[in-house]
Amino acid sequence: MTTISIRKKLSDYLQVADDEKIKAIYALVEDEIERSALTYTDELKNELDQRFQDYKKAEK
Repeated sequence: MTTISIRKKLSDYLQVADDEKIKAIYALVEDEIERSALTYTDELKNELDQRFQDYKKAEK
């Protein structure tokens, strides 16, 4: 089974699974989800804001 088909099956299942199963699945991957969350430092936020401002200026 391909990764794409597995993702589809999991996605479909999550739509109909009962609350207890959803909580159990989440518990299995919770640490990974938390570790993969992107943290925006003030420096990164400032850089993104500056790039967005530059982009808007270039549009005009």
